[in-house]
Amino acid sequence: MGPRGGDELNLLRREANYGWPLVSRGVNCDGTPVDGQELGDEFVAVGELTGLVVDFSPSPSVSSLVVYRGDAFPNFRGDILLGSLKAGTLFRVALDGERMIGRETLIDGLARIRDVEVGYDGLVYLLLESTNDAKIVRLVPAD
Repeated sequence: MGPRGGDELNLLRREANYGWPLVSRGVNCDGTPVDGQELGDEFVAVGELTGLVVDFSPSPSVSSLVVYRGDAFPNFRGDILLGSLKAGTLFRVALDGERMIGRETLIDGLARIRDVEVGYDGLVYLLLESTNDAKIVRLVPAD
């Protein structure tokens, strides 16, 4: 999660240096670029910096993600399902190894998506939060 913009998806690898804030597409809350200069001369990036895989700007305030491994949505297998709080969006991100090959918005503006889970039945469950209540909904394949 970045400050203002700059929410990103990284693939975690042992000993990788993700270089925040040097590798970021976000901006500070006052609108100035995030570039690490405010950290002063004592800040030195060690080694090669690893870039992000997916940029979510403007920031949707990402919440929870899962890698889909179920059977109910065979086209989603191996993809990342990622919820957001501010935008109320459920994203699907398709990867080919370590690079994004597709990004799709499955749901937009429904409610704050607090959590994303996959049940033993392969269906996708979302914990939704609104001003007055919270509920769990189940996504099922269309006929």
